[in-house]
Amino acid sequence: MSMSMSMRMVVVAMVISRPADNSSHLKARTALTVYQAQDKRLGIQKKKGTLVDRARAEALVFRLARQERDPWVCGLPNTQRPV
Repeated sequence: MSMSMSMRMVVVAMVISRPADNSSHLKARTALTVYQAQDKRLGIQKKKGTLVDRARAEALVFRLARQERDPWVCGLPNTQRPV
């Protein structure tokens, strides 16, 4: 998986900000390593099937919440409400 453009810019900015300072380089390397570890973990979760699609989950929760809300708001019994 590739590094996002914004993460590359952060790493480059950290390195360029103080080229003579070793702590800046260390911070940039640490940030890069953390990003790569997170990216790898997400890749593994995706392959295992444990990573949930956010848009699909939000749509499901919205639909379920609407099913609970509508009968109360409209005063319709469960058999007469729209699906």
